[in-house]
Amino acid sequence: MMVENVHQIEAEQSIVWLDETARALPYVRESMMPLPFRSKAPRLMRRLVAYATIKPNAAHVRPGRFERRYWWLMSHDPYNNGGGPIEAVDPRSIAAGQLSKPMTEEQWNRNGSRERQF
Repeated sequence: MMVENVHQIEAEQSIVWLDETARALPYVRESMMPLPFRSKAPRLMRRLVAYATIKPNAAHVRPGRFERRYWWLMSHDPYNNGGGPIEAVDPRSIAAGQLSKPMTEEQWNRNGSRERQF
């Protein structure tokens, strides 16, 4: 699930980075899912690079589940010739309670091309 508006993430308290080197990448993938805890790292089969913790008084989305964002990479990330996946965000824009920004033109075109490659 993707973040659609700031109300979905207004209960975030902090971002925990597990892989500081991911901050320098052209992108990381952002997703969101209901989890049974407010602050523990999600268990994923993917390479988790960061996750959001939420405030102790955060409302649950359904009994025992709290909506949480996380950032991750696939084994083939980042793409070699520019571009990125649909869920790509600029890792420099990640902050608690704020929408992440999409990749910049520079990040999209890191292969030197002036047009996005889809």
